[in-house]
Amino acid sequence: MNQDGKIKIGKIMDAHGIRGEIGVVVDSGDVSWIDDAEVLYILRKNIFEEHKIKKIRAHKKGFICLLEDFLDRNKAEEYKGREVWVDEDIFVSEDGDSLYLSEILHFEVIDSQLGPLGKIDAFSSNGIQDLLVITQADKEIEIPFVKEFVIDIDFENKKIEMELPEGLLQINEGGDADDPEQRQESHDEE
Repeated sequence: MNQDGKIKIGKIMDAHGIRGEIGVVVDSGDVSWIDDAEVLYILRKNIFEEHKIKKIRAHKKGFICLLEDFLDRNKAEEYKGREVWVDEDIFVSEDGDSLYLSEILHFEVIDSQLGPLGKIDAFSSNGIQDLLVITQADKEIEIPFVKEFVIDIDFENKKIEMELPEGLLQINEGGDADDPEQRQESHDEE
């Protein structure tokens, strides 16, 4: 989620220790960027509070950090459950680096056979790979974002050209393979 040049990365799970450290769970599980972060924005009463980072280290599926104005555990506990955001410029890859998913948010996805599929609204994961979440009319589809499917990423025109395996989008339909009518239709097509 992007807003005002900031990207939501997760939420505060709990206070950690007695010195005011907070434990943050990162939605994507990727914390490779934490050394570049200088400030965290914590959403409180629909307002972004800016907090300078004093110390930060990776921990499990997120990180633990001490913010300059969090002096004790009580302060940290006040923020439990709050959303944590960072400046979106942290997530700009250098040439030759892997790209950050936030760099392709709202890009149009075009399949080489099916044509335009829609724009990327969000990201998800199936535990193995990142998924592009695209809303089409009244349904959401998830497409694995793997290099074998990507033909080209056009940053200037905000488009991703992909070659998806046949049948991949039908998986999103949620059909029941045990349904006799579907089996019959499948058999008739052969």
